[in-house]
Amino acid sequence: MFLILAEANIKLSKLSDTQSALLTVARRNTAITSTAQLPQTLTALYSFLKDERARELFQEGFRLWDLRRWGDKASVEAYGAPEVKFRATGYDISNLVYPIPSSEINAGFGVQQNTDWHKTLPVVR
Repeated sequence: MFLILAEANIKLSKLSDTQSALLTVARRNTAITSTAQLPQTLTALYSFLKDERARELFQEGFRLWDLRRWGDKASVEAYGAPEVKFRATGYDISNLVYPIPSSEINAGFGVQQNTDWHKTLPVVR
């Protein structure tokens, strides 16, 4: 909830409220003990918040929706461990449209497939 509150405060341009909300979560890093150790501008706080959401909510299924909401580009389909490479970089995840399952299309309720959904997938090289 503190990350949601912090993001809302960034949108409302409330610097000190954003720092207070982020501090609760950021204290997990023992080097951060006060709001003075957090970024001092809304732009820097927004970047910090994005990194904090990635760390705090790792593998909880929110990353796709965060990237869509923020309009951030993504790197997809990692391979080549231990030196990680990506098959597609700079992909605008907000363009992604999932296909509607065929069971829904065939159910007889007038549902139609998303037009050209396959064209929204990242180009894998």
